[in-house]
Amino acid sequence: MYPRRLGIGTTVAAVISVVLLIIGVVAGYFAGSAGAPSVTTTVTGPTTTVTGPTTTLTTTKTVEAGAPTTVTSTVTTTKTVTSTTTATAEPTKLTQYKDKIRIGTALRIETTMDPANAIGYMAVNILYNVGAGLVRYKAGTSEIEPDIASKWTISEDGTVYTFTLRQDAKFSNGNPVTAKTFEYSWRRALKLKGAPTFFMGLVIEKPEDVKAIDDYTLQVKLKHPFAPFLSLIAISAAPSYPVDPTVVSENDFYQGIYIGHGPYQISKYERDIMMLLTPNPYYFGPKPATPNIEIRWFSDSSALALALRNKDIDVVLRGGLSPSEITMFMQNPDFTVDMAVLVQNRMLMLNTAQPPFTDKRVRQAVAYAVDRRSIVETVFQNTVFPLYSQIPRGISGGANYFKSIYGDGNIEKAKELLRAAGYSESNKMKFELTYDAQSYGVTEMNVAVLFKQQIEATGMAEVKLNPVDAAKFTELYVFQPYPGLLQAFIFGWWADYLDADDYLYCFYNSYWAGILGVYLNNTRIDQLLEEQRKLVDFEDRLPLLVEIQKLGAEEASSVPLWQPRQEAVYIKGVEGVVLSPDGGSRYWLIRMPS
Repeated sequence: MYPRRLGIGTTVAAVISVVLLIIGVVAGYFAGSAGAPSVTTTVTGPTTTVTGPTTTLTTTKTVEAGAPTTVTSTVTTTKTVTSTTTATAEPTKLTQYKDKIRIGTALRIETTMDPANAIGYMAVNILYNVGAGLVRYKAGTSEIEPDIASKWTISEDGTVYTFTLRQDAKFSNGNPVTAKTFEYSWRRALKLKGAPTFFMGLVIEKPEDVKAIDDYTLQVKLKHPFAPFLSLIAISAAPSYPVDPTVVSENDFYQGIYIGHGPYQISKYERDIMMLLTPNPYYFGPKPATPNIEIRWFSDSSALALALRNKDIDVVLRGGLSPSEITMFMQNPDFTVDMAVLVQNRMLMLNTAQPPFTDKRVRQAVAYAVDRRSIVETVFQNTVFPLYSQIPRGISGGANYFKSIYGDGNIEKAKELLRAAGYSESNKMKFELTYDAQSYGVTEMNVAVLFKQQIEATGMAEVKLNPVDAAKFTELYVFQPYPGLLQAFIFGWWADYLDADDYLYCFYNSYWAGILGVYLNNTRIDQLLEEQRKLVDFEDRLPLLVEIQKLGAEEASSVPLWQPRQEAVYIKGVEGVVLSPDGGSRYWLIRMPS
């Protein structure tokens, strides 16, 4: 009766009853299994090997003789593809990340954090995370990419750079960053002439050559073409990071906490104890992966290693761990150790204006006697690289002439040259080797001792070691009148800009070699150095760079020994750690699952 009253036939009513019955059964099944664990069905397909097409690659490599060679190689790419299909009754849960990363270091901030005055790894690295420049290095590479400048043009003669700025950059206090901001900041830095401004001052003749054309167009005029200019301003050690004109005076260095415009802002700072970085609410880029970065300072590498081992901190980035401590963490399954080249050259400097190194044969004898592999294995436990080029790994243009010409530990050749220079077992070549016993810890002393043994193995040399503190070391070698105060010293050079010019000009140019205490004077090298600076295309510069290195190796006024690695040691599970050639640590990429 009920179906008929609705105007529905008996057959239709029967179908509806069946459907309702089925719905009831299904509903009852799911209700009964609501408290049971979900069932996941995983179907794994067969493994398929795919051989890709043959690909011809053209690459440039450095050969032993030092000359770049174009090599054509055929590569067959084979990859394995495993197809896995997972069906699940529940949605995948998103990974939750901690809101704080604790970074430990034993390296101090020795200067202010004013970009016009800041030097040293920690000061520069803080700027790197709270500031931004016109351009920067792409993470993990030496490739230039835009930062506050969205684009730029270079005049045909290579002397005028015009930058177009993005319009949404702001300081962490909300004040805008414009071309006028850069004009004020760069002119200020050039007038104050702080240490980081030195190289910028060499290529920009006067402060007025930095000019805001309008609010978002900046023009920089160079006094001559300088191929590595973009590389120079990409490193925050150059005073390329602007300051807020409403906060920072143009007449002196700023002593307060730097107000930046990068991913983070400095929210708290207790010198040599801790610093807290929090997100800059006005930053134009993506939000940091972790909101809070806490930097903790430790008295020495032992205290730092203990804190990491006890997991009182999460990460150590180039923080001062010793080679033995790094090795210990490499053997601990609870930690990850990442290592990559650091664009730094550690070398032996031989003063060509001081006997016995006025004689090129003596300098070459020392270059033959050096055994880099012994230094790397004995002192550093293979945590550094042997270095045979004045240009370190990570910088294009290096040529290994110190390997092809001298090799390692060729004592017989060293003896031959010393005899030719008039020395013998009864008339030994004597000199004093000075080194910084403070900045690099016990490894510097161990290198000095081992080198003394290597050169004295000739039986015709006698080396006196002269350890000094960091301040005294700088005072002794730099800006001394001719002929300088030191005969020989162990020296380190960290890139001012990621370009071969920084490692050649500063050591082989006759003026600069005098500033650095070796007084090399080679007219042909000086000529080549100036010529390569004017060539914007690297392929045009390369032959000149190679010739410079060959001539420099023959002079042997600086003998490359080893190249440090930069290391990151962190609790297993930490993500986003990137080691870049410029040495900058990108805190804003780091995160750790809860």
